[in-house]
Amino acid sequence: MKSRKDLFIDPVELAALKAIYDSTDGKNWNWKSSREGKIWNFSVGSTSDPCYDRWQAVYCYPDYPCRKCKLFTLFPAGYGLNGQLPPQISNLSKLLILDLSMNNIYGKMPTLQGMNDLYLLNLSYNSLSSQIPPEIGNLKNLQMLYLSNNSFVGNIPDTMSQ
Repeated sequence: MKSRKDLFIDPVELAALKAIYDSTDGKNWNWKSSREGKIWNFSVGSTSDPCYDRWQAVYCYPDYPCRKCKLFTLFPAGYGLNGQLPPQISNLSKLLILDLSMNNIYGKMPTLQGMNDLYLLNLSYNSLSSQIPPEIGNLKNLQMLYLSNNSFVGNIPDTMSQ
């Protein structure tokens, strides 16, 4: 049995996942069938690991077996996330795909600074109501951006056209 010191995922990334889970009412998410992977487990004393245990909506590289994995996809689209995204989401620095569409995420859109590898960002069909942060335009690898069906205010930042 592995212990917390034997995690396959970076502890900073695990803390970011826990912050997302806690701030979006993770205990009440709409989990998929067990074929989709295991339910996220942050209970005290748990040694569950998102990469090793293949948590739902979490994809890591290199694929198991690995000593230190990095998240490359976070995909809880339609899981019923309800709340605001925490600033710790930016600690998922190697993420390529972030799809949080079809949930009830509200409030400000995070800047996602430091997520320089992000290729696809889908926040559509939520309740975000702030301005689109200009820092989004600094994500040089971002190729696909989906923000429809929110309540953004203001103009599209100039940084997104560079």
